[in-house]
Amino acid sequence: MKWIDVETQYKALFDRSHDAIFLLDLSGHHIVSNQKAAEIFGYSTEELISLGYKDLSAEIDESQAMLKRLINGEDIGIYRRKFRHKDGHIIPVEIDIELVKSSKGIPIYFQSIIRDVSDRVADEEKIAAYTALQLTLLETTIELMGNPIEQSDKSINQLLERIGQFYEIDRVYYFKYDLVNQMMTNAFEWCGSDILPQIDLLKNIPFSDFPEWVEAHMRGSNIRYDEVATMPDGA
Repeated sequence: MKWIDVETQYKALFDRSHDAIFLLDLSGHHIVSNQKAAEIFGYSTEELISLGYKDLSAEIDESQAMLKRLINGEDIGIYRRKFRHKDGHIIPVEIDIELVKSSKGIPIYFQSIIRDVSDRVADEEKIAAYTALQLTLLETTIELMGNPIEQSDKSINQLLERIGQFYEIDRVYYFKYDLVNQMMTNAFEWCGSDILPQIDLLKNIPFSDFPEWVEAHMRGSNIRYDEVATMPDGA
């Protein structure tokens, strides 16, 4: 009875885990998996049993090398890998895998705990992107400070180009605001390929024509449009 209770408790823990859990045979085929694994990768638990790590890993050679290292007795710790969802999209994961052996030291199977770290990776990428942009801004600011005043226009244009290319956008404006007369003027502009510049058209524009822009800028916020076609008329 005690053995049944332990087995029942283990199964409950297995099924309720927030991480995907797999048991794999020595060739890398799934022996058993939990419900979370099915949820993360988009398969049913029945489908997962018919698959192996090669069906999920987007880096098969690297995954195969890890299993060999485990069989050779190495302790590899937690590592990251890219796996593939049933619909094809890539999922970054962290893997904690160990080789389970018999009491005589004979390898029996692999036990793998896999965590979806998509949100964490996205946050890390945002931080890295922000840091890179800040470095770009710092470098350009240093250039502006070190250049003669007659070269400042060139440095500002280079800055706008760097921002546009960094964010992979089509147009970056530098507007000067006349708060007394409530007017704004497009002083500098960078455009991507096949994008017509508007710098000569956007001069002395009343704030009332672009209230969304003015309000955002006064708050210290940015304005971004995913499609040029969705920008206000004249922008």
